[in-house]
Amino acid sequence: MDSVLKVEYKMNINKSKMRIMVCSRIKSGDAEGIRLGNETLKVVKQFCYLGSKITDDDGSREDIKCRLAVARKAFLKKRNLLTSSLDLSVRKSFLKVFVWSVAMYGSETWTINSLDQKRIEAFEVWCCRRMLKIRWVDHIINKEVLNRIGEKRNLWHNLTRRGDWLAGHVLRHQGITNLVLEGSVEGKNHRGRPRDEYTEQIQKDVGCSMFLEMKELAQDRVAWRAARNQSVLKTKTTVLIQ
Repeated sequence: MDSVLKVEYKMNINKSKMRIMVCSRIKSGDAEGIRLGNETLKVVKQFCYLGSKITDDDGSREDIKCRLAVARKAFLKKRNLLTSSLDLSVRKSFLKVFVWSVAMYGSETWTINSLDQKRIEAFEVWCCRRMLKIRWVDHIINKEVLNRIGEKRNLWHNLTRRGDWLAGHVLRHQGITNLVLEGSVEGKNHRGRPRDEYTEQIQKDVGCSMFLEMKELAQDRVAWRAARNQSVLKTKTTVLIQ
């Protein structure tokens, strides 16, 4: 590995910072013997890259938990401002600037299942309760909290819209990001229920039943934006009915 990096790519690697991570369900142990010079590189199960937590299961759950924890900390830092006597509309604007921007960092690439969605929605209600100074002993349901603050799950809607925007942009252009999105992995599916896929998540958001249908829709910016907005509107209607 040392000769390949230096001769072919002319790269100098910092051995103390270099880590190896294998994203696979099958733990073969082949990565344990990778050496750089005279040192064996350390194999890790997760690491932080550009503020996002990447894990060896190639999922988004740990990154979502990490982002929500950091956003919760950001809320507590601005607690005096967000729970002050300022007008509620002003405090909601501060919430989106100081807290939601932290929570949604890198969310365009998340693959979110129902459990992760509940976790994200719970965080939004957590923020609303503290802004309104509602204690858990008051026994006020989440629907009433959202009515008092005048919100309708906007954090989840904004997160979905960001993911749809990125997918449409990638599908309209050719490059390595498009190759990653459309590429396939060799091998067979493992036994058990298959995991949620990123492309299937976007297909559901824009109302497409097949990937080719979604790709053709993405070529038209206006049609893609309309499908995306219709999906958000449908989700809001479902929340109101519930």
